[in-house]
Amino acid sequence: MIYEGVRYVAPNDDGRRGYVEAWDVHTNNKLWELTVFTNPVNPKLGEDVQWVFIDNLTVQDDTLCVTSERGKTYQVDLKTKAVTQSDLAPSQAPDTPTQLHNIPEAVERAMAKGLLAKEYEVSFQVNPFWLSGDFNGNGNLDVAVLVKQRSTGKVGIAIIHGGMSKVTILGAGLVIGNGGDDFK
Repeated sequence: MIYEGVRYVAPNDDGRRGYVEAWDVHTNNKLWELTVFTNPVNPKLGEDVQWVFIDNLTVQDDTLCVTSERGKTYQVDLKTKAVTQSDLAPSQAPDTPTQLHNIPEAVERAMAKGLLAKEYEVSFQVNPFWLSGDFNGNGNLDVAVLVKQRSTGKVGIAIIHGGMSKVTILGAGLVIGNGGDDFK
């Protein structure tokens, strides 16, 4: 992203920290580098699955808005380089929560109407929060997405069956075998 002669980039080469570099577009010289957030890694778990990267950069009114792939938003004052973590400002808020994430079209359609829209919301507590494949063997691409039941906060999986417009909920308030009704 380029703003007032400066190119801002998020290299995403170190998942233990999210950082931004500023480069002069005319001379191609690095002006500065700033760590926006750090991501502590638990040594008892696989390191690469804990990494968090910067997903999006935007500039508004001399403020660089940095969004992590987990949806956290940080603001960098381009004059002072001060970093603050914040909720999205109203002028920057997306029309829907799904605009912060790359959500498959099938999930967006299911969230816009029917049972899934009324009783559940997409949960972004793990990444990736959705997977696709032919789960029922009918030759159509299905999508499984992590969801949370609005009334109870219980987590589960919604499977949107491709070509059928059918949604199956596992957990999220519905008991499934010995898996219970909450997949937290």
